[in-house]
Amino acid sequence: MKNFQKAIFFSVIIILLSSPLDAKSWYVSKSGHDQNRGSLEAPFGSLEKGLRMAVPGDSVIVRQGKYELHQGLTISKRGTQNQWISLVAFPGEEVLLDGEKYTYDSEGNHLSSSNHAIVLIKDATYFRMVGFTVANSHSQGIIVRGPGTTDIEVLHCKVDNTYGSGIGLWYSDRTRVAHCEITGANRMNMATTGRRIGSEAPHEALTVAGATHFIIQYNHLHHCDKEGIDVKEVSRNGIVHHNYVHDLKRQGLYVDAWFGELANIELFGNVVHDCEWGFVISVEGEGSLVNGVNFHHNLLYDNRGSGIYFGKWGHDLLRKNIRIAHNTVVNNGTPKHWAAPVGGLDLRSEAFENVQVEYNIFFGNYGYDMAVPFPASTEREQILFSKNLSFGPNWVGKNSHVDESSSYGSMYAVSSEIISKAVFEDPEAKSFFLNPEQLWQSRLWPEHLDGKYFGAFNPYPPQNKPLP
Repeated sequence: MKNFQKAIFFSVIIILLSSPLDAKSWYVSKSGHDQNRGSLEAPFGSLEKGLRMAVPGDSVIVRQGKYELHQGLTISKRGTQNQWISLVAFPGEEVLLDGEKYTYDSEGNHLSSSNHAIVLIKDATYFRMVGFTVANSHSQGIIVRGPGTTDIEVLHCKVDNTYGSGIGLWYSDRTRVAHCEITGANRMNMATTGRRIGSEAPHEALTVAGATHFIIQYNHLHHCDKEGIDVKEVSRNGIVHHNYVHDLKRQGLYVDAWFGELANIELFGNVVHDCEWGFVISVEGEGSLVNGVNFHHNLLYDNRGSGIYFGKWGHDLLRKNIRIAHNTVVNNGTPKHWAAPVGGLDLRSEAFENVQVEYNIFFGNYGYDMAVPFPASTEREQILFSKNLSFGPNWVGKNSHVDESSSYGSMYAVSSEIISKAVFEDPEAKSFFLNPEQLWQSRLWPEHLDGKYFGAFNPYPPQNKPLP
């Protein structure tokens, strides 16, 4: 908590110092009144009044306390490229936006799963929200809703206990979500009484649906009831990097096309463990396509299903132009899994083309380290050639597979160079950095390999350091 508050403090100070000289700071406090002048000494009493007063370049600074919302806070402020409007929690103070009493919309209807939230940022431009805790939502926590919503930042916020997404980007452009923490998303018990519900809560912990030019970075997602970060529908031109995702009931990272083409997504530097799957690419939607995913320098370990999985769910349509490189995928998969067999690289779906797999480390995964759904044969080689599936150099712990199957079909190992766990610094302690001394002794140092290295972590000093 102290580190989180310290990060917020410095972020807010930087924002205030970088504001234009003629910019104003409007203050809001639970002890204030909307008839006040909005100063530090005489603050407003409501968030709505502070936001109404803000013009491009201004900041609305909210003092500590629990703000109970009976209706969602809709923000449609429009700053400019050089004069952002900022809504920030006062440095060093916890500001809680509580949605427990926000159960129906203004007309008495149940809250929608994609258009209602404790905080709805809609028809806004050049706006940022910094340092808030958002909790107890019967819909979503924070939504950035387009089209027409561009250049939005959600920074250093915590979201907990929501029926739907903790944070959702819906058809917005140029949105950045950074240094946020999401827990308790997709909780069925947060549905309002009498609401028509299915077998599961809607969406994911951090939903990116149809968004463009987005950045999802340095976030911490854990102990949620469904998927972690889901880039879906027709999202394109986005980056997901250096997020820490763990202890989820479904996959940590997901790319899934619906309603058309999802394209040009890059994911790197992420750590995922103790989820159902590590990273999944699917095309569930009818008439849809995934075109262009670059998944590199990620660490996936101790997930119950496979580390990397080409999903067969939904319509199971084509995914193409996929690069899987420099990932460390360790100790994934469990015996007699419901989608058995599961392991490291699991190219279960046959609906793919132009896939490149190189410079990864797959080690200690249960069913296999790398596998495809075709038994080894000349025919398999022809199939993989026709799909342009390229296995470059990779390191694995074994070239075998277990004899298990399920309704998802059987899997067959793909052979590559075998290594031992000695290449890792301390795998028992979950430290999967490479051991330079062992690499040198085994002639696996980059100088022995034309300057190339394997896995997510460059062995050259100074060593990379793990995420939390």
